[in-house]
Amino acid sequence: MVNNDQLYKGLIWSAIDKFSIIGIQIVFEILMARILSPKEYGLMGMLLVVMSFTQVFIDSGFGSALIFKKDRTETDFSTAFYTSVFLGVIIYGLLFTLAPYISEFYKQNITLLIRAVGISIILNSISVIYRTRLTIIIDFKSQAKFSFFAVLLSGVIGLVLAYMGYGIWALIFQNILLAFFNMLFLFINLKWLPNLEFSKKSFLELFNYGSKLLYASIINSIYINFNSILLGKFYSTKSLGIYTKSFQFTIFPVTIFTGILQRVFFPYLVKFQDNYDGLYSHLNKYNKVIFIILLPIITLAVLFSNVLIPFVLSDQWSEMTKPFNILLIATLFYPLIVMNMNIFQVIGKTSRFLFVEILTKITGLAITLYCYRYGLVGICIGILTQFIIQYLITSYFVANSLKKSFYKTINIFLYFLLSVVIYLISNYILSTSEAFFLKVAIVFLFIAVSYGIIYQRLYGRQILNAYLMVKKKYKK
Repeated sequence: MVNNDQLYKGLIWSAIDKFSIIGIQIVFEILMARILSPKEYGLMGMLLVVMSFTQVFIDSGFGSALIFKKDRTETDFSTAFYTSVFLGVIIYGLLFTLAPYISEFYKQNITLLIRAVGISIILNSISVIYRTRLTIIIDFKSQAKFSFFAVLLSGVIGLVLAYMGYGIWALIFQNILLAFFNMLFLFINLKWLPNLEFSKKSFLELFNYGSKLLYASIINSIYINFNSILLGKFYSTKSLGIYTKSFQFTIFPVTIFTGILQRVFFPYLVKFQDNYDGLYSHLNKYNKVIFIILLPIITLAVLFSNVLIPFVLSDQWSEMTKPFNILLIATLFYPLIVMNMNIFQVIGKTSRFLFVEILTKITGLAITLYCYRYGLVGICIGILTQFIIQYLITSYFVANSLKKSFYKTINIFLYFLLSVVIYLISNYILSTSEAFFLKVAIVFLFIAVSYGIIYQRLYGRQILNAYLMVKKKYKK
């Protein structure tokens, strides 16, 4: 059973793991974006659509099923491992065969590129259960070390290849090497090999839980990548490249940040399976943490993106400002949606999980089909609209499942509306004719005071208690 001490250590090492990876990846992405063009990132975006969709089949929900199952055995782990690898090989074979047809769909000569980048599917299929074993015991310290060096080595090699003029191939080799080094470090350091056994009974037990998650993952993958498919098919490769880069600097980092909390909280919250009051309390605490961390960051980033993006990435990415801002605002709701869906897994209601996933994704796809006619900016506005609606829908069903008030579940939405007001006032200050640095100083002061008030409203008592404890120790 996971205790509080393990939870906190898991959170710390999970944060070190993910934030170190994000930091390195952002550095490499910035350097490579200054070398490679939006068009080349557009081609990579087409490949990532294929990779993202095929990757959901690798785990098949078996990783989550192993975490959920309390009496798991080595037979369970071995069965899940062989299933994952088998699916990896089969899926790569299908991808290899279908590559020419995918290339024809996009009207781009990317057959060889798809077959090459698809190698990482097999490598990732080997790594899935290794990571699951570490997640179960909340050993994120090991994962942090493995991931750090895998990202560092693959990033350096990819950057060198980009400087040498390999173009899109630099991105492909970086992707393959990242999967390879992750697999290699996990295999060498974990010191685990599956038993030479495959249990039909174990497979059926794990699949019974994980299959609903698999179906939901397939739907979610189609949903997430639908925008890239539309842009790649009906708009220019450059537009897809700008969208891909905007996604990488907004939604992608937040998915990583969400993973920090989710992969630690899931095994921890399993012990509250029958304690709905405890689950609801943790859900509200999680939502508050998300807002505390993300709200000021997003506000500042949106305010100064028109200056930062050309400065950091070069002028060829200046068209990225509007899509970046819209997607950045949307990221605020993503962690809340994921945590809501996570609650269904914790209480074992995977059928409801699947139902809600289908409902929200049908709604989202309808919005996308309406918005895509308005181009890249329209698609991004559609994503923001989808995220807000998904948050409301998932919150309703979670409140219903836990027998709690829906309105109390979404009362934190008020702080988002307050942030909109803070942004509008800050933007007005920046639009005045005063000296630039004076305006910036005033805006930073205004934002600090505004969010200070919000934090005091959320955690005033805890802040006061912490201050009194420090003051008491200082007097001693």
